Amino acid sequence: MTSNDITDRLRERLEGGTLSLPVLPEVAVKVIEAFNQEDPDPAVMVKLITRDPVLSAHLLKAANSPALRTAAQIATVQQAVARLGMRMVGVTALSACLGPKLFRAPAYASFIDGMWQDSLATAVWAREIARTLRRNSEVAFLAGLLHQIGQPIVLQAIQDLDGKGAVARGPTEVLALLEEFEPLASARVASAWLLPPPIALPMLYWHDFLLAPEPRDGVALVAVAQRFAVGQVPDPELAPEICNRLEFLELELDRAKVGALLAQTGTVHALIEAMRA
Repeated sequence: MTSNDITDRLRERLEGGTLSLPVLPEVAVKVIEAFNQEDPDPAVMVKLITRDPVLSAHLLKAANSPALRTAAQIATVQQAVARLGMRMVGVTALSACLGPKLFRAPAYASFIDGMWQDSLATAVWAREIARTLRRNSEVAFLAGLLHQIGQPIVLQAIQDLDGKGAVARGPTEVLALLEEFEPLASARVASAWLLPPPIALPMLYWHDFLLAPEPRDGVALVAVAQRFAVGQVPDPELAPEICNRLEFLELELDRAKVGALLAQTGTVHALIEAMRA
């Protein structure tokens, strides 16, 4: 299939609503539902997670990392919910559910794995930035985790169109296809998964937060977190111009706040490692 053919077929699937989307695990569905409720029931989350020994072990590993644990060792899912809160437990579980294994694109497995590691790092940095700014850290985490979800959706569609056993297309062609189709794929995911605006908007506009509708501070937060995640935030004492970038100004992240965030790099990296499934 030629480049023009794949472009036309991708556009047809995305615009026609026939794109194949991953089916969310039950735990992931319940976590997303919880973000749409004012008073979610923690017993439901505990029951879902304890049903899965692997997921329970992943949660407890993350909950006992230095960045999350607030007191003594956490030994049960119930303790994790009581100590960390349902939403933080939920997004931690979600990070284990929505990894590369959710997608069927073996030709692009290494690309998807790298993208997911980048998204997880962005999520953890988004949580840290939100805490610094006294905003909802769990929503920020989930927004960071899902901000690039359109990319593996597009790659899976390419794999489906090329057929089982097809080799990966060249990086130049793939990047061009992602640039063109990621926003539309993200919009399809946001609609199908019933994602609330604070999580959906960063998926659509993180490349250029100025295009987002107001309020756009949540999109700016994810854009900044992504810069931290890939090591593009220098010491503001040595490079003060970083704080003059529009996304930093949007969040009022001055030199002192950026420096304080960079001082947490070791703790953040420890949490990223703990949350890797």
